[in-house]
Amino acid sequence: MNILMDIGGKGIKATYEYQGTIDFYFNQMPSLATEDRTTIIQNLCQLVYTVWEKANYQSGVQAVNRISMAFPGPFDYARGICRIRGLSKYDSIFGMVIPVAMKQGFERLGYQCAVDAEYRFLHDVEAYAAGVSRTCNLVNNRALYLCIGTGAGSAYSVNGRIVKEGEGVAESGWFYNRPFLDATIDDYISVRGIMSLAETYLGKALDPLELSILAENGDPQAITVYHEFGIKLYRAMRPLIEEFRADTFVLGGNISRSAHLFIDELQQYMNAVHARLIIESNTSHMTFIGLASMDPMT
Repeated sequence: MNILMDIGGKGIKATYEYQGTIDFYFNQMPSLATEDRTTIIQNLCQLVYTVWEKANYQSGVQAVNRISMAFPGPFDYARGICRIRGLSKYDSIFGMVIPVAMKQGFERLGYQCAVDAEYRFLHDVEAYAAGVSRTCNLVNNRALYLCIGTGAGSAYSVNGRIVKEGEGVAESGWFYNRPFLDATIDDYISVRGIMSLAETYLGKALDPLELSILAENGDPQAITVYHEFGIKLYRAMRPLIEEFRADTFVLGGNISRSAHLFIDELQQYMNAVHARLIIESNTSHMTFIGLASMDPMT
């Protein structure tokens, strides 16, 4: 059995793949990403065990053979070492070798079912991109992917394969730290970017869900916030799309569920250059598909 885990800054979602079938009724819990390292690792171990219990009940699975984790960067994906620092998440596990820490955690908690598991790690947006590429059959395309969350997660694919270098590809496939306006793309095209706009126009830093409810109900200031966010999104993405010569742009993350409130400028541009815009809001679903198929993709 393969445990599939989508590690976010706020929450973690997990499910399992068994005999080629993914259970899309996933488990979810808070990430506890600002807690100490022992708490974070124990939280991961507990979620693995919870999913294993479910798989054991449903399919009689006796052991976890692999744990496949989609993790935000920076991260040493080959060795399973967290390199996140200063991003208000997972600072306490900086430099930690996750497979070693989790094995120790399983032993400490008495969860023998997962002690001998093999680990695979993939950038969270690359896992999402792999899932979208397969689902949407992007086998003859140059696709640029953006997942908007606590930051601006990105990936690139050429003819269905994830690429981290080449014409127009940002270093490692990540453009979050690219200069934009007076800061970086990550500062503007993110949850905190929207919350900053909300504070400017409404006097309080509403989160995207609260803001979208107001906008849907016709609040002019909330509508303005999303319009301004859409303009910034277009201005940040257009150069990247042109540099990569992307014929497909894919937008994901929970905020993409409200894309109709801010996507007009980018949609008009994509139409003008005869390129395709895909909004795929079922981010974890696609991430699990990508994780389950990561061997042939990497």
